[in-house]
Parts: sequence; structure tokens; C-alpha cells
Amino acid sequence: MPMSSNLLAPIRFGLIVPLLTAAFLYGSPNLLPDSFGTTNPQTAADVLPAITSMATVAVTTGPISQRLHGEGKYMATKVYDLTFEGNGNFLSYSAHLYDSVAKDDVIALCTPNESIGTKAALTDLAEQLSAAATNVQMASLTRQSAQDTLDLAIQQYEDLRQKPLPETDDPFTDEQNRDDRKQELSYRTEQITMLQSQLHIAELALAQQRQQLENLQNKRNTLGAENAMLRAPWDGYLISTAPFKEGMKITPSAVVATMVRREDVVFVLSMYQTATWDSLLQVSMELEGQQHKATLLSQMPEGTPLPASGSGRIYLQLDTLPDMVRWGGTLPVTLTVWEEDALLLPVEAVTRAGRRSTVLLQSAVGTVVTDVVTGISDGEYIQIVSGLSPGNVVYIAQSEAAV
Repeated sequence: MPMSSNLLAPIRFGLIVPLLTAAFLYGSPNLLPDSFGTTNPQTAADVLPAITSMATVAVTTGPISQRLHGEGKYMATKVYDLTFEGNGNFLSYSAHLYDSVAKDDVIALCTPNESIGTKAALTDLAEQLSAAATNVQMASLTRQSAQDTLDLAIQQYEDLRQKPLPETDDPFTDEQNRDDRKQELSYRTEQITMLQSQLHIAELALAQQRQQLENLQNKRNTLGAENAMLRAPWDGYLISTAPFKEGMKITPSAVVATMVRREDVVFVLSMYQTATWDSLLQVSMELEGQQHKATLLSQMPEGTPLPASGSGRIYLQLDTLPDMVRWGGTLPVTLTVWEEDALLLPVEAVTRAGRRSTVLLQSAVGTVVTDVVTGISDGEYIQIVSGLSPGNVVYIAQSEAAV
């Protein structure tokens, strides 16, 4: 007797699911769950009898973090050789190896040189100094003339103020004389105010000329000594120094020290990881007892591409750097990475074989084996970097004990 399609539905589903499970496990025996990061010696034949049903789980979003331990070392994408500008005799180093140095910090000293450039600069300064001295002399004379004119005007005002008025028998004439005296005193007061202003301007001009002369004198006095100072051209670190001793000859071609710019310093972490890390991951690092925020680099600071994810090296740029960086030495590191809004699946929903990760995706056409790119994991959940969307439903194989 023919059975109705409604009655066949449960039977069909009951047959399809085990068949899909067997096909998936026998067809790809290496795609069995790994216990996340360890090798599982079980084969499909070992696991298949224990699987009795398939549960489903939806892709969700949420925070996830992972704490990892590894080791790494500082490196620089570029290094710069530092040399003196001229010839001289080496005196001493002013900075220590591996020190953090700021721009214009003195790194080394040598005796003042008498290079052609220095001699030419001194000759030019001598001409400027002569002109500046003349300007100071002229400004001084102008100021003194203004002072003398003002002193004379003040004296004339006082003499006029104290001079007795002539007395007559005519009241009208006496009144006229008093008015004339007031007008003349008022005029002389305005004249004194104007002369005081002129004197102030002359004093400012003299001070300016004297300052220019002083600046030129200081430049002349320090020109040779300035050329004898090797200064840091940027903020950075001193990573090597040449074995110069006091009195040794220095030439412009002699490399005295090597430094790196602060922005070119990266930390290379040796930590084998098969997952692809999203560049938006937030990273913190515990290094030599200090906590540092870090940025996960997708390329070197100057733009050089980095090796692909999974190469065993992770490149980080620290937001803060210590005062002394130990170059070349390997340092233990504890790394914490996290994502606030990641796509998440339970670890057991993802099957891994080598560098390949897959899920059994529930779709309108049936169950589809879908490749995914995974990220970090906290042991319970794993980040899905690509391959799925929020709300997608995947199957999880359940063992007999879990049913």
C-alpha cells in the first residue's frame, strides 16, 4: 500500500542525516574536530558509531578574547648610520648603547674641526658681525641724540616755568602775559611727550641691534663646537656604537653610531597560529613586567607587506616603548587579543584539517560543507572571520553521551 508523503518525511529526514554524516566523515576523514590546537588520533571509523544525531546552532555576535604565551624580539624596519660632518679627534660618547634618545640629544663629541665649510661660515659671520656692530653704534648715537634733545626740552620747560612774569600797571596786559605763559608751557609739555616717545623708539631699536649682535657673537663662538657634536636626528634608540677611543681621528665617512627611529620599531612575536587574525583585533601585551597596548600590523611602517597569517610570526607596533630596548635578545611575552563584536560559533561546530576549517551549513538546498576562516578562540567559542553571516545555522555532531 503506498505511503503518503507526509508519513515519508520523518523517515526521509532520519535517513538523510546519518547518510550526510557518514558521507562527510568517510569522504573527508581529516575534517574531524581537533580539540582546538591538538592532534586528535581518532579516525572516522572510531567516531562514526558514537554519533547518533545532529544538533544545530546559529552564528551569533559578541565579545571574545584569547590569552597566548610566546616569545619575541624587537626589530627595526630601517637603521641609520650617524657620522660627524667634518674631521676631528674623537672625545667621548654622551649616550649609552640601547638608550632611548630624543631629537637633538648629543650622542658623541669630538674636537672642534677646521673644515672648509666651517672656515667659510666663520668668514661670513665676521662680515655680519662687522655690519651688526656698526648698526649698534648708529642706534646708540640715535638713542643718545634723542636723550639729549629730551633733556634740553625738559630743562627749557623748567626754566620757563620758573621765570617770573613781567609786572605792569595794566591789568589787561598782565592777564595776557599769564595766558601766553600757559600756552607756551602747554606747547613745551606736548613737545616733551613727543620726545619721550622718540627716545623709547630709539631705545627699542638699540636693544634689537644689540640682540642681533649678541646672536651673531654666540653663533661665532659655538660654530666649531656645534660641528663637534653628533646629535640625534630623530626620537629613537641607539642600537650600536663604533669602538672609538679618545684621541682617535674622525672623518666624515666614519660611522660613529647607528640608531633607529621610534616609529620604525616593531615587535616580532614567534607564535604559531593557524587562524587568520583580523587586523581590527585589540591587542595588549605583557613584556618585561610592563603592560603595553599594541597594534596588529598588516604591513611594516614603511609599507612593506608582511608574511601571510599562519607563518609563525606576528608583527606588532607598541603604543609605548621602554627607555631601553634590548635588541636581538628573545623575550617572553604574554599576549591578550580580543574583539568586541565578533561572529561566534561553538568550537565543536568547526571541523579543522591542517589549515582548512569547515562547517556543515544549513541552507535552502540542504546541508552544505562550507569553508570558513577562523580567528581567535577562548576554548569554548571561536571567531569566524569570513565564510558565514550572523543568523546562519550550522550542524554539530552529537555523540551518544550527549543525546
